[in-house]
Amino acid sequence: MPQYNEEGELTRGAETLLEFKTLPGSTSSSILTTHLSTTICYKPNETLDRYIVTLNKLTTEKTFNAFTGINSGGDGISQFTTSQKFGEYHLYQPISLLGYEENLNLKVPDVDAIPVFLFYYAEEFDRIYDIDATINFVGEVVLEVGFFFLFGGAGTLRHLQHFRKLTKLRHLRPTLNAEGFPIALEFVASAGVTVNDSLIVFKAFSSATEVVSVSASILMSFFTFKEAQTNDSAEAEACRKIANVFMYMAIATGVGSGLSRAKANKIADDVLDNTSPSVLSQFPDDVIDILRDLRTKKTNLLLNFGTTLDSLGVTSPNILGTFYDALNNLPEIKDLFYRDFNELTDINLWNRLNNTDVLNRWQQMAELGITERRNLNILEDITRVNAIVRYYGEDVLKNVLEGLSFEKRWVFLVRRGDVDPSYFDKLKLNPVAINLHIASYRRPEGALYLMRDDQVFDFVVFNNNPVHTGLLIELQKPNVAWSDITSLYRQNADLISITNSEVLEISARYIDDLEQMGNTALAKSARRVFKQANKLYTKQCKVFNNADLIEDVDTSNINFISGKMEELNTDFFNNTLVPQNIKNKFHNTSDVLEQNAYKTFTDSAHDSVKNYFRSNDTEVKFINWFLNTQWHRGNKFDIELDSLLYACHSCQRYLAMLVENGKTINIKFNAHPDVTKLRDLRKLN
Repeated sequence: MPQYNEEGELTRGAETLLEFKTLPGSTSSSILTTHLSTTICYKPNETLDRYIVTLNKLTTEKTFNAFTGINSGGDGISQFTTSQKFGEYHLYQPISLLGYEENLNLKVPDVDAIPVFLFYYAEEFDRIYDIDATINFVGEVVLEVGFFFLFGGAGTLRHLQHFRKLTKLRHLRPTLNAEGFPIALEFVASAGVTVNDSLIVFKAFSSATEVVSVSASILMSFFTFKEAQTNDSAEAEACRKIANVFMYMAIATGVGSGLSRAKANKIADDVLDNTSPSVLSQFPDDVIDILRDLRTKKTNLLLNFGTTLDSLGVTSPNILGTFYDALNNLPEIKDLFYRDFNELTDINLWNRLNNTDVLNRWQQMAELGITERRNLNILEDITRVNAIVRYYGEDVLKNVLEGLSFEKRWVFLVRRGDVDPSYFDKLKLNPVAINLHIASYRRPEGALYLMRDDQVFDFVVFNNNPVHTGLLIELQKPNVAWSDITSLYRQNADLISITNSEVLEISARYIDDLEQMGNTALAKSARRVFKQANKLYTKQCKVFNNADLIEDVDTSNINFISGKMEELNTDFFNNTLVPQNIKNKFHNTSDVLEQNAYKTFTDSAHDSVKNYFRSNDTEVKFINWFLNTQWHRGNKFDIELDSLLYACHSCQRYLAMLVENGKTINIKFNAHPDVTKLRDLRKLN
């Protein structure tokens, strides 16, 4: 809702009433100049910001200057227009228009308030060309790719085929008061227009240099809006289906256009066959005609194509027509076969397709919605067909593969299409691991900080945590030069330089307690391991869901010692002389499965600056704990860490990528910038 300050100025929200008006001139005119009128109107910006329409208020002042008129030989009338932002509106936000003088070829619909997108489309037509309103529903329904509101103004889209259609329209007219000013909106019907007609626009004009269109996407938007406005469930369902028809028509030129058209045809059939006549009567005749036209056109095309198949002069016995006829009980698949091959003219390609195995593989791939079914090189390769059919048979894997480019999809399927069933089952549990495999195939030679394919394989077998996978995918992007790692780390973490005394205090923690163990070999071994290791202390870990604090985690025992887990267990955690309260302060595991999961997660933790593997560093151990225990609990985290040593380049990289991994993570890292090795501590004493 709009909000105003004491001066009546809009401070928040947007006005929902737009009054188009012309005011008479003011009385304060000079001897030579007369103020004739002030006209106020509204125009939307030509481009959209995703779902937002920006409306501007235009004020035009018209004046007459006698001196200018006499000396220039003109009429002396001039006008000056100023524009100011009026408000921002969602495409479906309702507005009311008072006194709107619409284009004679394009009216607004008969409702008290109309969604903003209809006003936007009306103004788009005014900006482009006059509308050719000839009804001429012929030819293929081939329209621009994508939804209108995802790409900006309709003027930026190119129509792929001349296609003319504009239905009968109804519109609003203002009710005028005695002084001739608009005070309300009223319905005015043109000849032959009923109250059940709705605004539908299917065609703009074309020029020699450009063809511009606002088409199926408008219809999709309108019927989606209408669905939300009706209280009749049957009418709402019909609106939703009709909106989907036009959605699929709008995307019918993209990859898989045959599938889009087949879906449009199927839904059109569903609407015509399963919607009651009383509900259908609520829709404009032109819309129902479009649905019927889709059905009729499809039927005729499929029959003609069957005749064409039977008459092909292929070299081996012609089984194409028989195969095509056998699809009568699978109308969607039959339609796809037509869409895939109706433009095929090369008899050599028909000869390759005229093969029982190839045709059966095509049907198998068509039933799974695999776009590569048209690729004869793939259809003739049973190994490739088996691989893609296997993966596309599992929706979770299909969704990942469909989102990849053709090249990436097949570089994976060629290498991992025949994995054993146990590994395949693990991929079903963690399908994004496919992206890790693909990243490994692009790994430059010698890039030890990026995972090899065999390392990815081991990770899936022994770890397979989707959260770990997400971070590893970020870490596999070789787009940050090692020389820039520190800069990126400083951007993503709050680095606090601690004093000499503070870092010495961290170094001395628990040393006195360990000195009390005596001087046996076991005691000396435990002290040596502890003193020669870096330590990381988790000072704070707060978990939030947006602004709500879920937990301020007790981190008194969430601290880490660098070193291999199994060696730490032998020399420190399983050492009976080490006080249990000190052991409890540090996080470690003796579970072999957990150790293997950690190893495969950190296999490529390599510092390419110092050429040293860092998989046992405290920062990486902290990240492993955090992803295992805290990541799933919220979407915002405040973390503070005390570290004996300043983070190496590899750990800086891991921490920086953790921050960029999709959630809000605020890290404060307290360390001395000059203490990167334990021997640096001696310089501070």
